[in-house]
Amino acid sequence: MEYKLSYKEYSEALKQNKLLGLKCENCGIVTVPPKMVCRSCASPDLEVMELKGNGKIQTFTTCNVAAEGREDEVPYTILLVELDEGPWIMG
Repeated sequence: MEYKLSYKEYSEALKQNKLLGLKCENCGIVTVPPKMVCRSCASPDLEVMELKGNGKIQTFTTCNVAAEGREDEVPYTILLVELDEGPWIMG
């Protein structure tokens, strides 16, 4: 079984402001980040697709305490977003 979308390809696309996902040809569910099989039905029949990157913030938190060595990075906010295509991503 081969990766339809590797993490390297996924990361390179992010650097170009593109969000790639995998759409299951069996059930239609979109998976982000890339996986070997569909997150819903476990089918390996996946198609690479570019997502619009639009969605709704479902929750967020602001971190005020940093891990050791990252004290200069606080505060920062982490979001959990439900994309219009269905999957949830954190950023």
